Amino acid sequence: LGPAFAIDQEKGGSFTDQGIGVRIPPGGLGTQKGKLEVRLAHVDPSTNELFAAPGDTRGRTQTETGPLASFGMLHLQARRDGKDVGLDKVQLTMDLPQDTGADTPLKAGDSVPFWVFDEASGEWVERGSGRVKPATVDIGRLQFEFETPVTESWWGNCDQLGSMTCLTGRVVDCAGNAVPRALVRVVGVSYRGTTEASTGPDGRYRISPVRRG
Repeated sequence: LGPAFAIDQEKGGSFTDQGIGVRIPPGGLGTQKGKLEVRLAHVDPSTNELFAAPGDTRGRTQTETGPLASFGMLHLQARRDGKDVGLDKVQLTMDLPQDTGADTPLKAGDSVPFWVFDEASGEWVERGSGRVKPATVDIGRLQFEFETPVTESWWGNCDQLGSMTCLTGRVVDCAGNAVPRALVRVVGVSYRGTTEASTGPDGRYRISPVRRG
């Protein structure tokens, strides 16, 4: 997490950290009074930082579950007196990677879903969408802009859901013996995403969903 920024309930406030702009409008703290400390952590999915995010990148809408291509993740923490609190409204802009992936090109004006990590299910859950726009500082870059409420222990993600398939296989050691409870991870090459599974007693695994192709 980055440095703490003090936000006042009545006046609101804004700051920029790690390529993410945060604006909390007046009254955006709901019934909270006084000041809160707000901190950010940013994950660039085009680097190995992707593996620092919670879970893998499987997402769930109201009708389907599938593999996500991530364009950027963030963790936002708001605290008062050492305890996490929620925010009624926060407006965020997030710099997007120069390369968003071969099969997920983005341009200014595109609408992209926004997702929040559900710790109970280990999945990213769709929570509305945001808009892609030109960056205000780094000319030639793109930003993702959205508005959302923030709950405690909050992870957000800018992603697109892809068509899915599954992978099956078996993990063995050099003598051909099954390796149980091995972690198997699929890492996207033309998209920024991961899916994980563990092998069973016979060394076999089934990973789903995996992005098709």
